[in-house]
Amino acid sequence: MPTIETELESALNAIIEALDANGSRPEAGDAHRRGESRRQLRATCELWLFPETVPTRTGRNFVTRNLSFRGLSVVGTAPGPLRCGEPIEVVIAMPNGSSSHVAGTVAFCRPVEAECSEVGISVEAVGSDWIVARDADSALKRYDWFAKSIEPAGP
Repeated sequence: MPTIETELESALNAIIEALDANGSRPEAGDAHRRGESRRQLRATCELWLFPETVPTRTGRNFVTRNLSFRGLSVVGTAPGPLRCGEPIEVVIAMPNGSSSHVAGTVAFCRPVEAECSEVGISVEAVGSDWIVARDADSALKRYDWFAKSIEPAGP
């Protein structure tokens, strides 16, 4: 019997396939403009957001779509619209059972179907362990990009 997580992952993969089929895939000129190519990556992941520097887990309700040297795209049920520039840490469940951590800022968040959104992340750091979510206070001192992204937006 399929689990809810398996059904969700299947549904998100179907949405990603529809996005790709409907022309929402990277254009051939994109790699040249970006300076690197995108690679398809399908894995479940969870997002950690930082309202007022308190890490908040969204749950494993996302699937990675693609990644490049400087960016990652995920599709899933976002807890409302995400603000461009806000910090984020993504924990990707790798096929071998390990996890990979990607931290950066939200580059875009766009609705793709019903309650699903695609979130583009500008990658600032990658590792096999927590980057900013485990200790946000230390991360504020260690990473300029994180400190700047936590600052409240201007009027």
